[in-house]
Amino acid sequence: MLSYCSDITLNDNPFTIGMDRLLDIDKQQDYVGKRALQAIAKTGPERRLVGANFHREPVQPNAHFMSVKVDDTVVGMSRVTSIRRAWPIILRSLTYPVP
Repeated sequence: MLSYCSDITLNDNPFTIGMDRLLDIDKQQDYVGKRALQAIAKTGPERRLVGANFHREPVQPNAHFMSVKVDDTVVGMSRVTSIRRAWPIILRSLTYPVP
């Protein structure tokens, strides 16, 4: 479940939060935002809300941005928005960083 203002804001769209699979952007009827959503579908969103798996002690939500690394290479910046403890099912903490 996404939390308004913590995980998502009015600046987000279905593509940003991974809900684009629920859209029918090519339906015949016109609706508010149709052209904007079609444009985003072609170019892709500027950022995405994604899940992260931390292989260490639980982390806390933060207001500052942190480096995101893959194999010791910085690939972007992110901030942790909310934490969901997945113990003991998968023995890890999960979070939703906003790239």
